[in-house]
Amino acid sequence: MSVEQIFSRVVAIKKISLSSLSEHLSLLKGAGMVEVEVRATERIYSLRQEGFVEVLDWAKEYEQFWDLRLNRLGDFLDRMDKNEAH
Repeated sequence: MSVEQIFSRVVAIKKISLSSLSEHLSLLKGAGMVEVEVRATERIYSLRQEGFVEVLDWAKEYEQFWDLRLNRLGDFLDRMDKNEAH
């Protein structure tokens, strides 16, 4: 997507300036999460799937952490419901 296309979608959700968006895109580029193709006066941004591997790996660790705890909470709440029913 071009910067203008991205901006129109983002600004519909959250008030942001074009310069702030440009800073965010620059950070994403530096992190390897997007790549930029220059076409005449436009910059076209594309997501780089490889750039998200590290983030997804990090999130997986926390997914396992929270799955275990939420399952335990569910079990606890089920036991409380059974105790209140008696």
